[in-house]
Amino acid sequence: ATSVLRWIHYDRKYLDNTTGKQLRLLQKLDHYGLQRLRKFNNLNLLWEELKSLKGDWFAESLLEETVATLQRLMDEINYKNVAEIATFISRTNYLSTLLLDRIASVVVQQIEKIHPFVILGIILPFSIMNYDP
Repeated sequence: ATSVLRWIHYDRKYLDNTTGKQLRLLQKLDHYGLQRLRKFNNLNLLWEELKSLKGDWFAESLLEETVATLQRLMDEINYKNVAEIATFISRTNYLSTLLLDRIASVVVQQIEKIHPFVILGIILPFSIMNYDP
């Protein structure tokens, strides 16, 4: 919704085709999305929800709050979900040193439990963002 509002703001010719009701609906979607993110208290439940979200709307509107929620729940990152979290960071290209440090810590502590095929996906965000924990 935020991205649509910015787009309309900078490109006035589309303003005539967009009603106030549509803009309010987009703002409500953002608001409810933020509320849901703030209420999550379990990383697995959050992750199930994140799997279904796609597109620019998510990236522009909810990314920072999603990362803040992941940081709040980062004690739940373990060998079972570390690859998925690393893939999320790579896909969004969002530098979160707290999450990357947690990923590195989990990998160092639980390397024997992590399948060798997922190691490349785990180290990818460190390479993309040139981050050395």
